[in-house]
Amino acid sequence: MPRFLLNSPNEIQVALKFDKQTRGGQNQCTNGYDARYVFGGTKELPKPVAFWGDNLNYTEDRWRNWMSELKGPGIKGIVVDTWNGYTEGYTTVPSIEHGQTVYNWLTDLLEPPPWDCSHMHYVNGARTHRVFGAICEKWIQLGGDRGFGAPVSEELPSARGRAQYFADQKAIYWGGKTGAHAVFGLIAKAYREAHADAGCLGLPVSDEEDRPDGRVTRFEHGTISWKHDDPTAHVNCQ
Repeated sequence: MPRFLLNSPNEIQVALKFDKQTRGGQNQCTNGYDARYVFGGTKELPKPVAFWGDNLNYTEDRWRNWMSELKGPGIKGIVVDTWNGYTEGYTTVPSIEHGQTVYNWLTDLLEPPPWDCSHMHYVNGARTHRVFGAICEKWIQLGGDRGFGAPVSEELPSARGRAQYFADQKAIYWGGKTGAHAVFGLIAKAYREAHADAGCLGLPVSDEEDRPDGRVTRFEHGTISWKHDDPTAHVNCQ
């Protein structure tokens, strides 16, 4: 069976379908899987299914991060294994060459309940920042580290809620009444210059939305809009 890294939820669906077709319609554990997620039934997939991932070259952060980012509602458990005595089994039988990385990663992967969105991001085999809760759910919805960007801070208190910062000056803000929403690009730049949620706008109540002449993000007390070919976004406090 071919091995590959998956980059999106759609690819997961393809992998599940491929997995089922290549093994006679059965979703079952077989030798050769380095990590396996077991999902409960959903509307789209009424029968329990499983997803597997390969650790690529045995010390691959992309694999570690994607395995962690798959956690969330609908997952019933995670299985990692060693198989046939080969080196790929280091996931559960670590060798000295990997130092503490594997022990740390397994702790970060398995300590929180797998149905909770909680991700410790790894770079060069080392822990960086954790993304969790509602901000994590929004981040995963937007594509995680590959689609939205890697975290560059922990979740932090903000003027009216919570915020976490990501690559390329992106951010996700959360409030008890507003939920979690992302700001990025020129709209994020204008929001920072307007003192973010400490300013007149308050917290975001939407992600960026299309409009005929550009993009707009709505806030508790106004909007920030951007028009095509405009080098700046414009703040409108209400």
